[in-house]
Amino acid sequence: MSQGKVLVLHEPNLNLLGTCQPEIYGYETLDDVGNDLRKKAVLAGWDIHCR
Repeated sequence: MSQGKVLVLHEPNLNLLGTCQPEIYGYETLDDVGNDLRKKAVLAGWDIHCR
């Protein structure tokens, strides 16, 4: 049973993470960020949805 629910709303253009100027913004993609959040949420017992 989850402790609660979290909704993560990404701002516009975050889908370009890892592709647009990676030397400045890094090589991690939006999918990488979402996967990291999901792993941490599961460990904490939270239900998370990224949009």
